[in-house]
Amino acid sequence: MSLKLKTGLAIFLLASHANAGLKSSNEKYEKWQLTPPVGSLLKVLGPFDTKALCMAAAPAVGIGYKCKDVTSFDITVTCDDVPMPAWPTKMNEEGFMEQPGITGEVKDAGAGKVLVLTKQEGFIPGPGWPNCWIPGLVPYKGEVAVPDGPLDQSPGPWVYCVDYGKVAPYIGKTCPKEAKGGCYIPPNAPDVCL
Repeated sequence: MSLKLKTGLAIFLLASHANAGLKSSNEKYEKWQLTPPVGSLLKVLGPFDTKALCMAAAPAVGIGYKCKDVTSFDITVTCDDVPMPAWPTKMNEEGFMEQPGITGEVKDAGAGKVLVLTKQEGFIPGPGWPNCWIPGLVPYKGEVAVPDGPLDQSPGPWVYCVDYGKVAPYIGKTCPKEAKGGCYIPPNAPDVCL
């Protein structure tokens, strides 16, 4: 790879990983090399100490090879400046947003056993670049995880057999006017709610 290409690649890598902490950037001069045509499976030949030596070897290797003066960069980055990602938004089959899973421990509360919620799905520090954050269990703080912003206080849809439909069959009938957020009938809902 030529100096120009490798330098451009180094600049691209630094720009594309702007959130990562640059630990080191070591430059290494790799002398003159005979490089095969782009897309070829042929090997790079060399190194040669001078351009003249590279040019002298070129006729023996075939058409399409080029002499290039090569400098490479060894770039090391850290996770120091990489922010923790938001929990991905997933929608279930019925169109509702799934919250991260929550786990807990069963503890004796004197009058009986209770489940104390302790952990929820989230991201924990990973082993290092590029896996700065990996899925894992984080302490549960009693917060509703809404990755897209604050809770929406607008009225949601009434759910058939939960919020409405208990007295009369509503399948095929209009949504009650009290349902400001509309009505939602889950797939395979019964004709009459119990």
